[in-house]
Amino acid sequence: MKKLMTSFIHWMADHRAVPLILFLLLTSNFITAQVKVSGTVSDEKGLSIPGANIVVTGTKKTASTDFDGKYSIEAPANSTISVSFIGYVAQTINVKNGGTVNVVLKLSAEDLREVLVNVGYRSVKKKDLMGAVSTVTSKDFADTPQVSVDQLLQGRAAGVSVTNNSGQPGGSVSVKIRGTTSISGTNEPLYIIDGIPISGDASNTNTGGSIVTGYLGTNTGNVTSSPIAFLNPNDIETMDILKDASATAIYGSRASNGVVIITTKRGKKGSGKITFDSFMSIQNVTRLLDTMTLSQYAAQQNALAGVYGVTPRDEFAVPSVLGKGTNWQDEIYKTAIMTNHQISFSGAKDGTTYYISGGYVNQEGIVIGSGFKRYNFKTNVDSKIKDWLTVGVSIGTGITNEDITINGASNGIISTSILSTPDVAVKDTNGNYAGPPADGSIGVWINPVASALMNTNKLIKKNFLGNFYANFRIAKGLEYRFDFGGSTNIDNFEGFQPTYKWGSAVRETNSLVERANNWYGMNVKNVLTYKTDLDKHHFNVLVGQEANDSHWNGNSQSVSGLLSNDIHSISLGDPDTVVASEYKGSSSLYSFFGSFNYDFDNRYGLQATMRADGSSNFGPGEKWGYFPSVSGYWKLSNEKFMEGTKEYIDNIKFRAGYGETGNQNIGGAGYMSTVRAIKSAMGNFFTVNNIANPGLTWETSKQTNLGLDFTLFNSKLQATVDVYRKESEGFLFVLPLPYYVTGTDAYQGGLGAPNVNLG
Repeated sequence: MKKLMTSFIHWMADHRAVPLILFLLLTSNFITAQVKVSGTVSDEKGLSIPGANIVVTGTKKTASTDFDGKYSIEAPANSTISVSFIGYVAQTINVKNGGTVNVVLKLSAEDLREVLVNVGYRSVKKKDLMGAVSTVTSKDFADTPQVSVDQLLQGRAAGVSVTNNSGQPGGSVSVKIRGTTSISGTNEPLYIIDGIPISGDASNTNTGGSIVTGYLGTNTGNVTSSPIAFLNPNDIETMDILKDASATAIYGSRASNGVVIITTKRGKKGSGKITFDSFMSIQNVTRLLDTMTLSQYAAQQNALAGVYGVTPRDEFAVPSVLGKGTNWQDEIYKTAIMTNHQISFSGAKDGTTYYISGGYVNQEGIVIGSGFKRYNFKTNVDSKIKDWLTVGVSIGTGITNEDITINGASNGIISTSILSTPDVAVKDTNGNYAGPPADGSIGVWINPVASALMNTNKLIKKNFLGNFYANFRIAKGLEYRFDFGGSTNIDNFEGFQPTYKWGSAVRETNSLVERANNWYGMNVKNVLTYKTDLDKHHFNVLVGQEANDSHWNGNSQSVSGLLSNDIHSISLGDPDTVVASEYKGSSSLYSFFGSFNYDFDNRYGLQATMRADGSSNFGPGEKWGYFPSVSGYWKLSNEKFMEGTKEYIDNIKFRAGYGETGNQNIGGAGYMSTVRAIKSAMGNFFTVNNIANPGLTWETSKQTNLGLDFTLFNSKLQATVDVYRKESEGFLFVLPLPYYVTGTDAYQGGLGAPNVNLG
């Protein structure tokens, strides 16, 4: 053997291989064999974790788990790999000679759902937020029996004010994020439901809201219905509320009132799961206003009779023996029962996740004659077609049926019950609804109970919302996503007031009104995202294009003198009393947007966004609005000199941001003069309807925000403090010109005042 080695060395030397020998001898200690490591990554319950990150320690070599949690990577022998995933505690494992290495990750102290926050076209870790954002998760309202989604926000996010406008089940709820921003336009936020924008304005037909006119007694008032009443709270996974302009500017002209991003539940890895939820609740009025008893009312009427010199009523001669009389509040309020049932199916198989649910809600109103029913269906499906391609679809439908008896007018059912006198019974001795006596109890002009039960005010809404997406992984860190979605809203309202004779209160002619409102919108998005890390420098760049197209139309017919109170049809009324009207319109919004995010060493961060919106609501030269924002943070707790304080105070982060948003909600063609038809004995002719303002432009809201986040006592207590300044300018408003200048559009030949920017 020794002789063989000597011969080999002499041969190498003869062939001038000495340099090669020396090179091999010098580098032999630096050449390490590569071994293959593979396995699965799962959680403590044995469910695989797709998308987990595997890094060879000390190198840039990475890999990620597939949909089934499997991975494969090459690493130097006796090296270590780090396995991590959002919401779980990272693990470091020595791979030795390679082979199969299965890893089980434990959940971190912070729940996964609280880690990721949707901030518009992308999700970020909660600890990396730069703007003022609050998150409400399904865990927060799991045991709250609410019918409406917007009511779930009440009391759960700082700076968010929720007001129930009417108390009507299914009625609109006003949500204001950091106060009022517009004079004449809507102050409701923009809702993004699985990528589909829905305006929160319940009274604006050109944004998907609906407004109907209800007949309540002799009162005609406006009753608005929530534009998101069709959505089932049980289907919601998270609601992220973007409050300051540095967070909302990416949504541009629609975000001046804040943005609520609603993400519904999706299937999760594991065996199929069937869930049935059901509850029943009872609702009561907790406190009634104090009103006069019959004895008190009689004494007051006797005193007034003496003051005005009229003869007191005989039945009021001895007020002390009359008792309480009729308390109309007791008569119109009742104990209301609400029932809710939902069944859902969710799971994943062969790279496809699914969530399918259906639900039914029946909510009686606490005021007699009112109620709300909802039938809804929801499905979310996501499928990984290739390693580089994921597609998905979200579809939601809802049908709501509302019986309306309440409105905000001064003479609605509730206010009537307060003002009605206690000397009239609900029904007379014959079992018919009673009314005021002929001698003049003028306080009672209508029987509130009869009005609530005999008048008809029904609203049926049919909603559809759907979105399709395809996500392409083009290269490492580079992804392209295409979204196409749409939503529609179909409203049908019927209001009927019958003939009646309630005491001295008589209505000799009945009347019927029917209204229909149809709206649909389409949304297309193209978004390109690039992420990369250079040592301690982390970059995230996003650019996108979005187009929104909306169309609406509606009509109204009314008639009086119907042949019967039992059959409600326009054709059964007096033809000479028919009044019909119609409207239609459309608008579009074309946008470009981008954001740049930079983080250094998980200590300092910077974000800049820009959005350009082109609106059809403005004239040439004024169509485009530009909405920038800039924000940053400093994570003080990640500085080395703060390591000794983590046990007591941690996650200290200072935030600062500035941004601008806009408002273009004035309806189509608000900058130009329109025409209107005028009827005359010679036929119809047309005239100018209003004064034009071609210089009309965007309403703008500017906001500066300073924030501080921190946790105490090993994250047992979390706190967020924000100080902000919010200003709006150039309000979209109808110029209040005097009537002698315009004549007003209510008169033939008169003109409506122009829309202007003021304030």
